[in-house]
Amino acid sequence: MQYMIERYIDFLGLEETLQLLEANERPLIPSIRVNTLKIGVDKLKKRLDSKGFILETIERE
Repeated sequence: MQYMIERYIDFLGLEETLQLLEANERPLIPSIRVNTLKIGVDKLKKRLDSKGFILETIERE
């Protein structure tokens, strides 16, 4: 792992490497991305709701 950090520092610099490492320590927000070629968002939401999942929409930036 040390060699990777050294490579990041060489590539990004110390400050950006520290920011990257700190960001990697934050927990991820569980999310689902819908392949709308296979199923519509509303249809998938209804299926998952019926199985007890609690979902909320995240707006794209």
